[in-house]
Parts: sequence; C-alpha cells; structure tokens
Amino acid sequence: MFAYIIPVFLTITVYCYVQHSLHIYNSPKGRYILSVVPFLLLIVMSIFRENIGVDYGGYELLYDNIKNGIQTNAEIGFAFLVRLIIAGPDDVKVLFAIFSVFTLINFIIGIRMLSADLTFSIFLFILLGYYNLTYNAIRYYYALSVVLLAYAFFLKKEYKKFLIAVIFATCFHKTSLIVLPVCYIFRNRSQSQKHYAYLILMAVAAIILKSPIRYIAFKIYPSYLNSVYDGGSASITNIFKCLFLLILGICFYGIVKKNDLLVFCHKLNIVALILYVCCSWIPELSRIGYYFNILSIIFIPDLVKEMKSETNKRIVSVIAVVSACLYYVLFLERAYAEEIHLLPYRTWLFYLN
Repeated sequence: MFAYIIPVFLTITVYCYVQHSLHIYNSPKGRYILSVVPFLLLIVMSIFRENIGVDYGGYELLYDNIKNGIQTNAEIGFAFLVRLIIAGPDDVKVLFAIFSVFTLINFIIGIRMLSADLTFSIFLFILLGYYNLTYNAIRYYYALSVVLLAYAFFLKKEYKKFLIAVIFATCFHKTSLIVLPVCYIFRNRSQSQKHYAYLILMAVAAIILKSPIRYIAFKIYPSYLNSVYDGGSASITNIFKCLFLLILGICFYGIVKKNDLLVFCHKLNIVALILYVCCSWIPELSRIGYYFNILSIIFIPDLVKEMKSETNKRIVSVIAVVSACLYYVLFLERAYAEEIHLLPYRTWLFYLN
C-alpha cells in the first residue's frame, strides 16, 4: 500500500509548493510545464509497471492477436498504434508506456484548462481513484482523458475542436460517442431551466426504453452479450459520490447558476446519477458514468473558489479532503484483489508491498 501512498504524498506536497510558493506563471507554456512536472513521479510509476492492472494480461493477448492478424474488436486507433509498435520495437511494454504518458498528461492539461485550483483538483484526481484506475482499461481511460480536454473546448465554445477531440477519443473507445448527444442538449445556456426537464425525461426513458437501449449497446459491443458483464452492476460508491455533488449543487445553487462551468458540471453529474440509478443493467456502467462524473474533480475546487464565506469554504474542503483520503485508503486495501490487481506494485526490477 505504501508503494502508492508515499509517491502520492510527495506529489501532492510538490504541487502545494509549486502553487503557493512559486509564482512562475508568466506564459501559458510555463503554466502547463509546471502543471505536469510535479506529476512525473506517478507517470514514471505507471510507465514502468509490469503485470499491474486486472486486464494487463488481456492487453498482452490483444497485442499478440493484432500482431498475428487475428480479428479483434479493438478500435481503429488502438489497432493502428499497436501496428506502429510492432513495426518498431515490438514490445508490449512500449504500448503500456505510451498510454501511461499520454493519458496522464491529457488529464493534467485538461485539469489545468478547467480548474480554478490545480492542486485541489489533482488531489481529487488521485485520491478518488482515477489515477490508479488508468492502470486498467488503457483504451478507455485514454479516451476519457481526451473527453476531459473536449469539455474544455466545449465550454470555450470551440465546438469544432470539441467534435474533433470526441471523434478522436472514439477511435480508442467507442463509448465516447455518448458525450456528443448529452453536450448537444446542454449547449445553450439560455435554456438552462429546460435542461432539468430533459434530465427528468432522460431518467424516465432509461427505465421505459431498457430493451432498445440494450439492443444498441450490444450492437456497439457485441462481445458483452451473455458474458459475465451482461447483468450490469450498481456502484453504490458512485451513487453516493453523485448524491454528494448533487446536494452541494443544490445547497449552493445561487453560486452554481452564475458560473457556466459549475452549471455544466452540475448537470453532467445528474446525468451520471441517472445512469447509475436507472441503468444498472448496462455492462461496465461505471465506465460510462465516468464520462460525466469525472468533472467532480473540477466542480468541488471551483465551487469552493467561488464561495464568499470562509466558513463554507473550510467545511466543504474538509469534507471533500477527508472523504477522498478515506476512499483512497479503502480503495488500496482492496487493491490486492484479483478484480483490481494493483498491489503488490511491480516494476521490471523489483516488487513492493
């Protein structure tokens, strides 16, 4: 467990120092460099891992299948990257290294573009488990990192960049497409009140239209049909997280409604809650929900930043920090389990418990 806790503690400490002691933000390039550099220790841990992650062996097999010309369900972007690696070093470790670097850098840049408090958002990104989850499902989490960048473009009304980013993410995981209709619905700030009616309709439709939605889902990913994942699962943790954010948004709606980013995060959190409550039968539902509740790491710091009351700031910050720390400890305690397989941490050279 300490193989992760110590590097995480060091990383957060460096971010705090950089943000509060070094004010070297004279250029956009400098800001992004200072955003990424403190995370290098955790990036290196991800790059040099070996047999860490529940699907590490599955990706080794997928790599070999593409190499041997066996048909797979891998998206075009992933298959293309594998073929490039095969034509060069031909080592599956390079595949994991490339995804580690670009997934984490995308997340950090996305956070830099969206968050009013970089350190707080990075803290939540790590301690709410998102960092460690990137060790699994490398195609999906790369796509998720690109979607986070897409949200930044969307909120700046750079819709062409947003669309290109989502399509690019789809080249690595087709589920990214779900972002397009949801963002299309929420694109117009002036119709904000109508959006909540749409959310109610979405919840009702999710219950009534179960069969058509299942049909579409399995058309996209037929391998899930009648598999161990066909039956879905309800994540109580994700439901509680969404409820916490919903309560925050309601309690401080006077602040939320004045800020486009906060309103957007609030609505997407409700989308995630609807998915977790009404669509528990969808295979790998947590991953679908993450496209929307990933913005929790932006919503909480930005909401705290907008608060005028120092008491409210302290209360919300303490609740968020304590809850995240508790969650991370519980998460790491389960990390030895076969269905997670993040501990013991292994590199090419040694093992750590």
